[in-house]
Amino acid sequence: VRSLSTPATTKERGAMASGGGYACALFAALFYGLQYTPVKAYPVYDGSKFQFFMSCGIAFSGLVAALLSCDEHLVLLTHGLVGGILWGTANILVLPTVKFLGLGVGFALYHSINMAVGYSIGRFGLFGAPVEVAANPGLRDSGLGLLLVSLVCMIFVEPEIEDPEDHLDDDDDGSPLPPSSVKKNFKA
Repeated sequence: VRSLSTPATTKERGAMASGGGYACALFAALFYGLQYTPVKAYPVYDGSKFQFFMSCGIAFSGLVAALLSCDEHLVLLTHGLVGGILWGTANILVLPTVKFLGLGVGFALYHSINMAVGYSIGRFGLFGAPVEVAANPGLRDSGLGLLLVSLVCMIFVEPEIEDPEDHLDDDDDGSPLPPSSVKKNFKA
């Protein structure tokens, strides 16, 4: 047992770092995508306001993470800016895709394209990136094959699209708020 005054060894620091990494990956896997759940249930119209607020939240989280992890000053990387612009552009298309294809098929398509592009960049060295040498190239390539097979299976899933008119009452004015709250706040 190590005392608090004894510095951690390199092996102990590596174990702590990987444990924290696994915890963050588990957290991200469980909660990523929750921001899109209301998209299916409520009208988002063209989605620009939703996109704006989500991008502001991501930018704020990134700024906090950068401030917590930097030593003296922030470093601005051009590749990061270009990547963020490309991500934001692709993210604008998520809302219409989810509305048109449904949450499951829309996300399967969106993330399959992301993974296939990432695979291609690392595998073939696209955009000037160094070619990644894998310890087991067959496993890496079969992972992409499994991704493509699962995407084909997901394409045949038909979304349940509910008609919003089915949920409106006869006295409803079409607002997203329940009719009782509209009547309480706006007396005619």
